[in-house]
Amino acid sequence: MRNHKWEASEKATLMYAVQAHGLQWRDIQGAYFPALSQAQVKFKYYYLKRQQDNKPNRCDDMRGFVVDGAAEKRQPCRKGALLSELLRIMGAE
Repeated sequence: MRNHKWEASEKATLMYAVQAHGLQWRDIQGAYFPALSQAQVKFKYYYLKRQQDNKPNRCDDMRGFVVDGAAEKRQPCRKGALLSELLRIMGAE
C-alpha cells in the first residue's frame, strides 16, 4: 500500500498497541494493521510522537532552510563583475 490516510481511531489504536507491545513493529503490524507495512506503522508512530512532544517535523525545518532561505539570498552571477573584482583584489588593475 503506497499512501494511507490515517483515521483518528487508527492513530489511537497505534498508540495503545505501542503501550501494550512496546516497539515490536512486527507484532503490532500483524495484529492491528495487516494491510500496512511495518515501516508505515513505525514511521507513523514516530511522527505522532514528535507531534505529542511539540517537536517540529524535520521536513518543515529543511523546507524553511533550503527553499525560503536560498530564494532570498541567491543572486545572478555576473562573470564580468566577478572577474573585475578578482583582478582588483589581486592588484592587477
